[in-house]
Amino acid sequence: QSHKTFDQLFFWQHSLFVAYLAKEMAKDLVYSQPETLYMAGLLHDIGKLVFENHGKASYSDFLSSHCKSDRPTEENERLFFGLSHVDIGYQFCRQWHLPAVITAVVAAHHGNKAYEAHFDVFGLEIAIVNLANYITWLHGIGSTSLDTGHHLSASVSKRLDFSKLDFESLLQRVDNLMLSTGQFYGIDFPNIQKLRAT
Repeated sequence: QSHKTFDQLFFWQHSLFVAYLAKEMAKDLVYSQPETLYMAGLLHDIGKLVFENHGKASYSDFLSSHCKSDRPTEENERLFFGLSHVDIGYQFCRQWHLPAVITAVVAAHHGNKAYEAHFDVFGLEIAIVNLANYITWLHGIGSTSLDTGHHLSASVSKRLDFSKLDFESLLQRVDNLMLSTGQFYGIDFPNIQKLRAT
């Protein structure tokens, strides 16, 4: 994958993996609407697509100009665009009147304290997607080649009952779902095992 372009297939793989992982975790945590977490996971990084497809400077332009930076992605985005993918994603959700829970996850999935406080009523949903996003990134499945600076929000350990989560089983189920999805749509996703090994 090029450091200079926004690879939409790589982005789609990341979003889908987060969506499936969030949904499967929601099931294990006996959350009443796992499909809602699937949608929230699928859309959590929508701001990156907005940047890529609208405006004078694209996300590809951003990736090209910050390919050697060690700063967290959101910090680099604010330096380049004036706001982050979280900020623009939040505004997009509001403008399109997306459900409040999805808007909350888009705004707070990186653990931004101001957004977390504003959307405290959706703390569980935010924590699930934050954890799913973090695990996905740890496994080498970021949304871009420059996906850096991920961390777990402090609220994750307070909101989630880890005794109900078997991560080996979760990842196996998600791998199977990803394989099925790729086969159904005829998509050859970048190899997950290779990404994990790297």
